[in-house]
Amino acid sequence: DRVTYIQCDVSSYKSVEAASHKVFQDVGVPTVLVNNAGILGGRKFCDMDPEVIEKVVNVNLLGPMWTTRLFLPRMMENNHGHILNVVSLLGISGSTGVAEYCASKFGLSGFTEAMIQETKHTNVRVSAIYPGLISTALFTGVRYRFNLFPTLSPDYVAEKMVKILEAGKSAEVVIPTIANLGRAMKLIPVGVQSVVKDVSGFFSCLFIG
Repeated sequence: DRVTYIQCDVSSYKSVEAASHKVFQDVGVPTVLVNNAGILGGRKFCDMDPEVIEKVVNVNLLGPMWTTRLFLPRMMENNHGHILNVVSLLGISGSTGVAEYCASKFGLSGFTEAMIQETKHTNVRVSAIYPGLISTALFTGVRYRFNLFPTLSPDYVAEKMVKILEAGKSAEVVIPTIANLGRAMKLIPVGVQSVVKDVSGFFSCLFIG
């Protein structure tokens, strides 16, 4: 009796708008918005149908933008709230085999940074979490040549998300922490980055099954 379930298609602004009206009517103005919906194409970029590419971008990037567009104004009116975007390590460093996913998550990362700036003089917080590979159905067929970082459990990621929200501050958290090396790689020449990626194998996804 403490849970209200409202289904919508986050890739459709009209669908999210209709759901937001129901939320405001049945629940009230939310104090927390978690943008967690995500899908994956699962093929090399040029092997995917344009419709699949478009759907991935619409769900992973436009979805959080639409929910933010509809819920943030009411949070701003109350001068209270927290928006948490679930990005990915693939929103920090690109990988072969998941180009459309990387593009959507890089976009979500930039959007989050921009919204942090737009809300910095308010009591509304905007945060992002950048998890590595998670043991969910979304990544069932994804494999890397070497597993440099441990596969994360959904419970572990959820606990980290709750801690971000409980802290009450805008934050960008990368898990596992060692994966911040992906950001550090941006400081070295592209040629060197390419060699590191080839040797490590972490940035080349393989799809099995």
